[in-house]
Amino acid sequence: MFSFTPDVSHQFLFNHTSHCKPLNDIEGHKAGDKFLKLIAKELTSLGRQSDIAFRIGGDEFAVIFEGNQEDQLSLIKQQISQILCNVSRLLKFEVDASVGFALLSQSNRNVNKWVQQADANMYKHKHSK
Repeated sequence: MFSFTPDVSHQFLFNHTSHCKPLNDIEGHKAGDKFLKLIAKELTSLGRQSDIAFRIGGDEFAVIFEGNQEDQLSLIKQQISQILCNVSRLLKFEVDASVGFALLSQSNRNVNKWVQQADANMYKHKHSK
């Protein structure tokens, strides 16, 4: 169970990976499963012990972490980029992701709105590519 610490900013990162279906179609489901496991493992090791990473479903993942500093977000974006490079190299297949962030305080601490905002921001990122 996750509980929010009062007076602490929390970010929700929504990560939608791309090219999982082509990987499955070309390399088979075993490669697709390996892809999902590698992404999950890498996202779990992405942050601090207080951060929580989990798979939402399909090829969508999320990370909840404390903080809202722009330099922290920039670092996390760089780390995700490095994760994708590592996974692409291991699989010998290019993968990509669209990422959206949302700050809990901007959704009036409403978790449903928080997730929806991160999801909407992820789609903005996806369509800007």
